[in-house]
Amino acid sequence: MALIPVCSSIDTQGSCVGTVSYIDAYLLPPDSAPMLELLLVGGFDGDVAMLGFFSVISLFVVGFTTGIIVNQIRKLRSV
Repeated sequence: MALIPVCSSIDTQGSCVGTVSYIDAYLLPPDSAPMLELLLVGGFDGDVAMLGFFSVISLFVVGFTTGIIVNQIRKLRSV
C-alpha cells in the first residue's frame, strides 16, 4: 500500500487547483497489465471453452467408435 496524492480539480495546464488528499492504494508496475486484465475480466474466454468442449466430445466419439469396431471384430473372430 502506498499513499497516493489525489487532486480534486485540475486546470487547463494540468496543475492542481483544488485540494489535495491522500488515499491508500496498491501500485502495480506497468509490466503487470496482462495480469491485471486477467484479474478484472476473469480470464474466461468463450472461444477457448468451446474449442475445449468440442475437443472432448470429439475424443469421446472417436473412442466410442473405436470400441464398437474392436467389439465387432472380436465377435467375428469368435464365430
